[in-house]
Amino acid sequence: MRGAALYKPMLHWLLPRHMQHVLVIDSDTVPLKPLETLLDEIPKMRSQGALVGLVPEQSRFYRGGQQFQMAPGVIGYNGGVQLHDLARMRNSPAWDAVLDATQAGLLVYKIGYSGDQNLYNVMVSLFPHMFHTLGCEWNRQLGSWAMGSKVSVKQQL
Repeated sequence: MRGAALYKPMLHWLLPRHMQHVLVIDSDTVPLKPLETLLDEIPKMRSQGALVGLVPEQSRFYRGGQQFQMAPGVIGYNGGVQLHDLARMRNSPAWDAVLDATQAGLLVYKIGYSGDQNLYNVMVSLFPHMFHTLGCEWNRQLGSWAMGSKVSVKQQL
């Protein structure tokens, strides 16, 4: 099921050319304010040269030696809310080259069960300028599923 999400980094190829931006949200996302306000991030993304906007991962998923660990000083992102600047992605030879290198197995040998989220985090480790950080209010992560058995919560009585 997670592998099916790998179409998301290729939306610039899949969607009609008249579409300039797309907002991709997971089915378990509960918007608490109008989603169209996220489009206000597009000019910010463009000013820094970013192609995709993502929310930082709030669990320890990319910090504690789970599937892979982020490079020092680089934050991991969650793929539950994604803002794509399709127009810029279509005009970015670098984006296509990264996707091609990943597909050929040159950047990572295994994507893992988090699909596009892991792919983005491999990419952001190498090319952080391609990504824009969205505020955590857009994808508040409440679950602790990714922490596995390494972390336990003890209730004090």
